Amino acid sequence: MDRRAFLVGVATLPMLMAGCGGGGGGDAAAEPVTPSLEEARSLRARLFRSLEGQTFYLGHPTYGVVDAVLEQVVDHTVDDTVEQFMLDFSTAPGVALPEGRWPLEHPTAGRLTLYIQPAGDDLERDHYRAVFSQLNDTGEEE
Repeated sequence: MDRRAFLVGVATLPMLMAGCGGGGGGDAAAEPVTPSLEEARSLRARLFRSLEGQTFYLGHPTYGVVDAVLEQVVDHTVDDTVEQFMLDFSTAPGVALPEGRWPLEHPTAGRLTLYIQPAGDDLERDHYRAVFSQLNDTGEEE
């Protein structure tokens, strides 16, 4: 290695370390941890709440992949023994996704397949929903 290459490498090291969280400062706020949907014991509303407003990539038969924004997690629980909630997604207008099982991927939370139903549209977005109803397991970690 020549002297110039060595000096360039040494000069960029602090920038690389700062980008990796390995140096410089220590006063930077920690990145929020995104829950892993793939490793979850069961899909619960609390896993999706931290993903509200974020984009999932939805496999589409015509367009390949389309962006689906998780607009909200709606709680419909009326009995403590059963958790009932709905995920509201929206896509660009004209996506025309039929009811069925569709693959979704979140950049940090991972992949999953959900049964998604059309839920109407407006001039700006097409709307879809995934409905959950499952027994609460008292042995599950919160």
